[in-house]
Amino acid sequence: MIKKISICVLILIISFALFACDDEQLSTYSSEYYEITYDENIWEKGHMSPPSQDVVDIVAFSIINTDGFNENVNIIVEETSLSIDEYMNNTLDVLEQQINDFNLIVEDEGSWSFAKKIIYTGTVDGNNLKWKQLIDIEEGADTNLAYIITYTAEENAYDTYLDDVYDLLDLFNLK
Repeated sequence: MIKKISICVLILIISFALFACDDEQLSTYSSEYYEITYDENIWEKGHMSPPSQDVVDIVAFSIINTDGFNENVNIIVEETSLSIDEYMNNTLDVLEQQINDFNLIVEDEGSWSFAKKIIYTGTVDGNNLKWKQLIDIEEGADTNLAYIITYTAEENAYDTYLDDVYDLLDLFNLK
C-alpha cells in the first residue's frame, strides 16, 4: 500500500513539474551585425537610441520580473579605430568616472568568442549593481566594430539570473 502511494505521489510530482513549466516562446532578433534568439517568457526586447554616431546598433533585453529593478543585457555595436587593449583601457577609465564606488572584480580573457571580460560593482542612482561585460573587436575592411555585451543586475540578484544570461549568450551569433 505504501509503495502504491509513493508511486502515485511520485507521478503527481513529475506531472506537476512537467506541466508547470512554461513552454519556450523563442524569437529571433537579427541586425546587420549579429543575430540572437531569446525566450519571450524571460526577456523583453527593447531598442534604445544610439548615444553617438559611432554606435551603429544598440538593443536591450530586460528580464521580466517584479523585483523593482530591471536586470538586463545590452548589446552595443560601435565603430572604433582602437585595439582591444586600448578599448579596454578607455572603457575602464569611463567606468571609474561614471560609477560611484566602482570596484573592478575581474579583468580576464573573455568567453563566448569574446576577447575580454570584466566584472565590476558600483552604485548608480542608489542601486548597488553588478555588471558582467564581454568585449570584442572585429576588424573590417572599412572600419573596426566593437561588440559590447553587458549584463546588469542588482548585486544581490546577480547570480539569480546568470543562467538565463548564459542561455541568451549561447544563442548570440555574429554575422
